[in-house]
Amino acid sequence: MYQRGLLRRSHGGATPTSCTPPGLTDTASQLPPSAGTYAYGTFKPGAAGFPSVGGTYTDPIFGATVLRLTAIGVAANNDQIYSRNGYHNADGTMCMTWSPTGGGLVTLIDSRTGAVLYGGMPTGTATSGAVSFDPVDPNVYYYPSTATMRKVTLTGGGGFTDTPLKTFAFTLGNLGVSVDFIDNTGTYWLIHDATNTLVYVWKKTTDELYSNPITPLGGGGWTGITPSGNYVVDLVGASAYPNKERRSYAINHGTKSISTTPVQFCGLGGSNDHGDLLSASDGHEYFIAPNDDLTPLGLYRWDITTDNSGKTDTQQLASATRIMPITSFDDSTGHVSCVSKGAYRDYAIFSVETALDVFDYDPATGWSAYRQEILFSNVLTLVTYRLLHHRSRSIGVNYGYQPKVCIAWGGQVAIWDSDYNTSSPAGYADLYGWRNSCVA
Repeated sequence: MYQRGLLRRSHGGATPTSCTPPGLTDTASQLPPSAGTYAYGTFKPGAAGFPSVGGTYTDPIFGATVLRLTAIGVAANNDQIYSRNGYHNADGTMCMTWSPTGGGLVTLIDSRTGAVLYGGMPTGTATSGAVSFDPVDPNVYYYPSTATMRKVTLTGGGGFTDTPLKTFAFTLGNLGVSVDFIDNTGTYWLIHDATNTLVYVWKKTTDELYSNPITPLGGGGWTGITPSGNYVVDLVGASAYPNKERRSYAINHGTKSISTTPVQFCGLGGSNDHGDLLSASDGHEYFIAPNDDLTPLGLYRWDITTDNSGKTDTQQLASATRIMPITSFDDSTGHVSCVSKGAYRDYAIFSVETALDVFDYDPATGWSAYRQEILFSNVLTLVTYRLLHHRSRSIGVNYGYQPKVCIAWGGQVAIWDSDYNTSSPAGYADLYGWRNSCVA
């Protein structure tokens, strides 16, 4: 069991030894400053010392460097980022942000400087649900257009080519926006047959659709593929008990088929569909998600091959591993994004988000450990680095205020939205980033 004041550790896992991420590893309540340059209520766009695009500041409590990436300045609610690594390119030097005027156009910016590299780029739809960078080629991204998956190749200087990659026998749909639909090698994809409401595995290198496509649960959830390309995971499903189903389907690459017998590894309530998938160095496949509904609260690791069907909520929770406690969920949510490959493939980044931290809230009142923080956790050793306060307020008022942290394929950079206590115009938020100096 976790003991307060101690860091829980276990052996195993690929923990890089040559570099340690910034931040604290304690469990104490760490209030943001109430006065000075970085005062929680007044450090915001336009204030003295607040960075312009490309500028940085050092979080005064935890020490991570925060980079400002956009300066939209309007009620844009512009960034449709979520857990998906594919919102970053393969080497973590570029990321996507959406035009405040909508229309399905995406802007590609340098995630090191915020500079606009490509503007008005096509995604084929007004949502981000089926667009992704390639996990290997940093100059390629994909998007669907009716029955055709298209390939955009960036040629430098704002130039690009837009060519058909593959035309299917059905209309393509999205898979719920949230997580990756391409494995970490770019070989195995999930393809949504929107005509017949089916999800296939497609092997891109040999142009083969696997047999036994699944029918997604729907209900506002998502369908994704593990970074290893060995499992399809599908959630959320019906609202009746179990409240939110989470199922895994093994992929057999030998027979080129998806298992017809899913494993229901979790059926709890709460908002832990805000999780992400991780293929760890210990050979296991995990779903990493916050539990904000049942005691003990925290960030959890679920083995997606563990069958929890028919079990009580308490029994299901006991089958998972709590990575870290979160006692400050108080009317909160949170978002998780997992590293897909490389030395940091055992790590997840987590934005803790509470709706009780409203505009102009005084942090001296009721502040608790991990509140409004962005955390970087090794899901095997269970060591968590507290990076920074994301400083977004009133997240229950507008979806655009939710940070929705999103990390690159190899953990090179993470991005998130924040309003920095800016209530007007309503819905305003800009994109910020943290670069992991431990990743080359």
